[in-house]
Amino acid sequence: MKSVQCDSPEKDVRVDVRVADGTPTFAVSIQGKQTIDGGTLGVTFETQQPFDDCASAFEVTRRSVRRSWSPVRGAQSVVRDDFEEVSLAFSSPTSTTPKARFRVFDDGVGVRYEVPVSTGPERRTVVSDETTVGFPDEEVRIWYPSPLGTRLEESVRVPSVGGAATPLTARIGDTETSQRFVTVHEAALSHSELRFEGASDGRLRASLGEPSEVSGIYTSPWRVFLTANSLDGLLENEVVRNLNEPCRITDSSWIEPGIATWDWRARGATVDGFTYGLDMPSLRRLVDHAASNGFSYTLVDAGWYGDESDPTADPTVPVQSIDISSLSTYADKQGVGLLLYVNDLALRENDVEAIFETYSRWGVAGVKHGFLGGSGNGNVRRLRGFLEVAADHELLYNVHEAFKPTGLRRTYPHLMTREFVQSLADGQPETYAKPSYHVALPFVNMLGGPLDATPGLVDLSDATERDAIGGPVLSTVCAQLARCLTIDTGLLHLPDIPEVYRSEPAIEAFLQRISPLHWDERRVLDAAFGSHVVVARRCGQSWYVGGLASDGGVTLELALGFLGDSQYTARTLSDAVGSTYRSNRESYVVSESTVEAGDTFTVEMAPGGGFVTTFDPA
Repeated sequence: MKSVQCDSPEKDVRVDVRVADGTPTFAVSIQGKQTIDGGTLGVTFETQQPFDDCASAFEVTRRSVRRSWSPVRGAQSVVRDDFEEVSLAFSSPTSTTPKARFRVFDDGVGVRYEVPVSTGPERRTVVSDETTVGFPDEEVRIWYPSPLGTRLEESVRVPSVGGAATPLTARIGDTETSQRFVTVHEAALSHSELRFEGASDGRLRASLGEPSEVSGIYTSPWRVFLTANSLDGLLENEVVRNLNEPCRITDSSWIEPGIATWDWRARGATVDGFTYGLDMPSLRRLVDHAASNGFSYTLVDAGWYGDESDPTADPTVPVQSIDISSLSTYADKQGVGLLLYVNDLALRENDVEAIFETYSRWGVAGVKHGFLGGSGNGNVRRLRGFLEVAADHELLYNVHEAFKPTGLRRTYPHLMTREFVQSLADGQPETYAKPSYHVALPFVNMLGGPLDATPGLVDLSDATERDAIGGPVLSTVCAQLARCLTIDTGLLHLPDIPEVYRSEPAIEAFLQRISPLHWDERRVLDAAFGSHVVVARRCGQSWYVGGLASDGGVTLELALGFLGDSQYTARTLSDAVGSTYRSNRESYVVSESTVEAGDTFTVEMAPGGGFVTTFDPA
């Protein structure tokens, strides 16, 4: 038996690879404590198992990388990419030197498979992935999303995990002093996605969403294991993005994040005798509201080119009540970009190049791609193709009903956000996401990338009269605002009508402050699975802090050491006494104080509630 170790740059993480009985296995340790044990490696083709019967002797090459890069946008302005890499070429009777390449970071591990398949056009089919993950014999609790991210499942015992999409987050150990976290995911998805199921032996076993046809040298997506001793270590992790290719867009000056007004949730709302609908007067009101608040965009959702489920509907021909070209001109004169919804059916039935060329000619800023669906090979490759064409026409991209994010936004930074989350008031009222869902979300779904969760609804009492809000939203108004900070996104779509925001000056002022969505730094100030999460974001010298509580509410004492040496003016919007996510949801209080780095900051969050605070140098 031969064993190879690889330590991360600061020796916080170690990978141990060995061959046992002809099968390559790996283990991962955090600060000397084993966290993944006895995981297997490999893939299987329809007529070949290249990692079977591997010899115990294998060739090893190593390299060290220390570098940084600056994202076009995101939660951090500078990302470190420091790792140790070891590539192992195994001797196998069924293949020519299959390889496993490991990159070991101080907060995670990536491994990908490289297998010679053919020297010509011949193709073979990858039918299964043999990656398994084992955990120590301790209490393990697992959270994982459904394939499209609309549900969040929780499991205490590994064997009860079934058909789990990733990111899959496991908490190992049941006390704060002993617990560790591991998130199982993948990066640079180029073939069918990976899912996991719990086995009776206590291991998670990988499966492919569907087989993949490959030729030449098969290079798998990265299988990723994020490691941390605390939840903040997971949220601040950049391993997934680092394992993707660098940006392919030479001039990215047109890629700007920002807040968007949005017509979908507004439709049906009546105010002062005016009823919002899919028509020019309503859309101009939304553009005007965006312009008056410094918001960057207005989104026109489904229906503007007819029935989106009709395969003959032409996504370049608006219905008679809508003139997209003139609306785009109207918006542009006020410094607002127009975003257009287009269904995947229209993109499949028509020439995408011609569609996007038309949108570019109209002056449209970006597209919302609806109903992309699952992550089989076809959709994975189609999305990359759409992103290439969109980049050629300088169109921002937002994908809905879409498979999981895997860091592709590093390569294509105009991929601003994607749904992969239960959005506001989607589905039937009895299935609406509860506060516990939004508290856990940053440490599961969001670890793959930004999410279009559409927070920011203010009218929580009467909004159920609208066309697209069928039941009560389980949130306080302060929790709605806090989600604007706890959830990453490049496009933040506000679901309420302009008149509601104007009636709440404190809320409107907060949204104006964060509207550019430009962040230099992000930190987790406090978090506990199932209880609460508090996230801080810095833009220049100002900090923006948002917190969410689960169903039980919570009171926290936050240390303000992150502020630095200056005094700061803190302005807070918090839940009113007696407010909960089921009653008195719209009540909040505004307070102001002067604080500095040595202080503690007390926040009280109602059941299902939250708070937001802006810290500005005094």
